[in-house]
Amino acid sequence: MTRPFSLPKILTILFMLCVGTFAFGSTVTVNYSTSGTFASGGTCSTNSCTVGKETLTYTPLASASVGVSTFGAGNGSNAQLGTFTITHTGSGSLSVFSGDTFDLTITQSAPPATPNSGTTVGTLHGQITVSGSTLKITFSPTSLSFGTPVDYVYSIFSPLSINAQTTGPTTIQGEIDVINAPGVPEPSSMLLFGSGLAGFAGILRRRTKKS
Repeated sequence: MTRPFSLPKILTILFMLCVGTFAFGSTVTVNYSTSGTFASGGTCSTNSCTVGKETLTYTPLASASVGVSTFGAGNGSNAQLGTFTITHTGSGSLSVFSGDTFDLTITQSAPPATPNSGTTVGTLHGQITVSGSTLKITFSPTSLSFGTPVDYVYSIFSPLSINAQTTGPTTIQGEIDVINAPGVPEPSSMLLFGSGLAGFAGILRRRTKKS
């Protein structure tokens, strides 16, 4: 007949589960979308700007999902924030875009950041410069923080370089960090809880031996 687990053994198992959770961490799925706005002396729409014979087009993300570790800053996940494409209708120069601006807006739809109950929106401002056949967009600030206190941080790799000779799209790369996911226990709290269980199990063992 199989002997049932004693209370100390059960507490020890629970402690090991807590340690495992701490070691491997947990993830939260972040859902977001992006949009962009140009400001130029040329003809610009929401996601495209044409100056002379050059057209700079931004393709936003209508919907994206990324699994992010809840271990805090420095343990984030890479995230794409849309793409840029340059097209030509003749022989022109990218210098026509120099001095223009581009605003990148990020909208997080889930999970909500505290104390907000709905979407969270922020904008990164980009300044366009041109050197030869390379167009650069330098963003300032380079990160957005959602929540009070901070729950989620979106960082962008800046500056973004786009070569006029590139035929395909150039992706805006960034990173998402979960600083404090509402409703998700922090690893330190899990470890503290597990340590308490281990201590309690030790006390029960000593009492069991005495009796």
